This record gives sequence, structure tokens and C-alpha cells, in this order.
Amino acid sequence: MKKPTISSYFQGYNLATIDVIEKVAKISGRSVGWFYFGEIEEYIADYLTLTEQGELVKE
Repeated sequence: MKKPTISSYFQGYNLATIDVIEKVAKISGRSVGWFYFGEIEEYIADYLTLTEQGELVKE
């Protein structure tokens, strides 16, 4: 894989194909879902904040 391709993934200009994500997940020991959503706690906190329920995160 070429450096500009990887850079475009990290910068958010392009999305990696599922094949790429599956290979990186296997190498890194992370789940495929982690690459889309991150840690579940962060995902829930972001969702609550975006839906104006941020006070639940503080509690």
C-alpha cells in the first residue's frame, strides 16, 4: 500500500475498504468495529453529547 493512500485514510479523505480494515484489525488485535466507532465508551459519550444529553456523561 502506498503512503499517500494510508495518509488519505488517516486524514479522512477516503475510507479504507473492508479488506484493508480486516487485515489491519487482524494485525493490530482490534475489532473491525473499533475502526468505525472507537472504544464503546467514547462512542456512547459522543452520541450522548451530540443528542444534547451530555449531562449523563458527566454523571
